[in-house]
Amino acid sequence: MMESALILVAVAVLVALEIASRAFLARRGRYHVWLPFSHSRHELDREALPMLEEVVEWRVNADGERGDPLPDEWTDTYRVLVIGGSTTECYFIDQASTWPAVVQEALRRPEHLARLSVGSVHVGNLGRSLTTTDQMREVFARVLDRYERLDAVVILGNASDIVRWTHLGTPAVWPDAGPPVSDMFAAHPEGPHGWTPRRLAARRLLGGLRQRLLRPVDRRRDVGRRMIELRRRRADARLIETLPDTSGLLDHFETHLAACLRELVERDLRVLFVANLWLDGKLEPSEEALLWNFGHGRPYERPLERYYAQPAICEVLRDFHDRGLAIAEAAGCETLDLMPSMESSARTYYDLLHHTPLGNRILGEAIAAHLANSSVERGQSGGDDGDARAIAM
Repeated sequence: MMESALILVAVAVLVALEIASRAFLARRGRYHVWLPFSHSRHELDREALPMLEEVVEWRVNADGERGDPLPDEWTDTYRVLVIGGSTTECYFIDQASTWPAVVQEALRRPEHLARLSVGSVHVGNLGRSLTTTDQMREVFARVLDRYERLDAVVILGNASDIVRWTHLGTPAVWPDAGPPVSDMFAAHPEGPHGWTPRRLAARRLLGGLRQRLLRPVDRRRDVGRRMIELRRRRADARLIETLPDTSGLLDHFETHLAACLRELVERDLRVLFVANLWLDGKLEPSEEALLWNFGHGRPYERPLERYYAQPAICEVLRDFHDRGLAIAEAAGCETLDLMPSMESSARTYYDLLHHTPLGNRILGEAIAAHLANSSVERGQSGGDDGDARAIAM
């Protein structure tokens, strides 16, 4: 009898704890692109990614940004937030070598601090692989209100919309269904909650508390090895030389990018739009062998029979590039086009879209030079890419 009563009490306590946890998340839960205080160390597979650094550090601060902690005294800090897809996340790149970290490093030079009239600079990275333009809007809508102050937002145009479009089978019209919140945030207050261990709200809260207090390091080996298989699949597949109608894809991109930039400008933020970059032109066989993406379907889930050829993808990438710049200029944002100055080779790209440490260095230095240019007033487009050209050479 006593044992039964104790079991009932324990169950009641657990149920009450779960109900309280759900109520807490509903009232005070926050959205974080990355799990706050997480830290991982990746050892890259040397056969798959010999052009990249051997060890990759990943550190996330209290705001869910891949980046350093904000200084305790930050009122004299120029605070920059960057967002984009995988080319901003830089999954295979050591944190110190990512272009957002390079922007921070460069802006902390005395001459740049003087031009910005600040004592320090902090750059937080909210880039996340496959973040489409509509998802970018959702991220901003959920996180910007908690920032007491931001001095600049940098958006790196990316190919996530195109990648997701090919994953979906290149539909004529972009699907109406909104993106699931778990696609955008590693930590968030939304459900679905349930009574299985994995869906308990209390488990989520306790996991976040463990991360904050213990700061465990997630260690992984042979990271990126699957790239070998993905490249082989593309090499063995049939290449499609012509894309289907892209008007629905471009309409989706234009609608959400224009709205996103307008919403940022209405917040009186300095916004810099950096046009997307890619490995352009005729490729050497060794460069062609690095390609793995843009299959008709999801290449991670099953072998695909068809992939889109590099020239066809470059055509729609050019459309995104040109239209993105035009939309940003119309919205009154600053713009930066680095395609003319970024070296297009395996020295700067390790596949069609993603940059090597050298490519990240060129990109970061150019963005920092633009942000530090005191002659550029908010709302004026353009920018001198001479720094990037000098570095690339």
